[in-house]
Amino acid sequence: MLLQVAGMLLLGLAVYMRIDPQTNHYVKAGYATEVNTFHIICYILMASGGVMTFVGFLGCCGAFQESRCMLGTFFVMLFLVLATDISGCVWAYMQRDQAKKSVTQTFRNFVVTEYGKDSLTDETVDFVQSSLHCCGAEGPEDWRLSSWTQSDLTHLGDVPSSCCINNSKVSRFMGSGGLCGIAGSVLPGQTHPGVWHKGCGPMLIAKFQENMLILISAQFGLAIIQLLGLCFSFSLCCGMRRQSYGGYKS
Repeated sequence: MLLQVAGMLLLGLAVYMRIDPQTNHYVKAGYATEVNTFHIICYILMASGGVMTFVGFLGCCGAFQESRCMLGTFFVMLFLVLATDISGCVWAYMQRDQAKKSVTQTFRNFVVTEYGKDSLTDETVDFVQSSLHCCGAEGPEDWRLSSWTQSDLTHLGDVPSSCCINNSKVSRFMGSGGLCGIAGSVLPGQTHPGVWHKGCGPMLIAKFQENMLILISAQFGLAIIQLLGLCFSFSLCCGMRRQSYGGYKS
């Protein structure tokens, strides 16, 4: 029964990760070329949750019917699911350094070369900057080098309104001496006080590390449940086998 609940929870988590717009924005901002890989991972987790639910049902039926065949199938399938989960965790841990490097590079590429050319990219960048309270990949000055500012003279020294502390180009800040999000917001050596000063690269990395910790903790808890299920099915099979041999000898 516990395996069935865990399987349904994993299935629900995978579906949420796949359809949640915020999660997809963060993934696109940090791993633009790996969005399809993320979707595949979600589908694998969905399949894993579905298999766990089915395996839990199979184990319950095997225990109730005292069927060694069903319990043996339960053991093998649960072992394969456990091996897959462990392999996934090991792979994610080995990719952690490359993932950190990819996050900052990807978001910097969005800021410097892609912003203003595609509405979906603009939406992703604006969402990340406004939700994480940051500006640019490493800081607001990234926008001075962007094609968005270079291609349009009206944007020189400008930043998107999502970089502004209150996400608005029309609000003055006490003592700021001007408007946030217009020409002069970012000049060499100085940044408008109404602009977020932190870069989004470190913020995205922290966000991914937080989510990765949650996923690994969840996988660790599932692994414990799966190990308990393996031990239970193995001991039950052994007990049924001894009982069968004892009945034959008597």
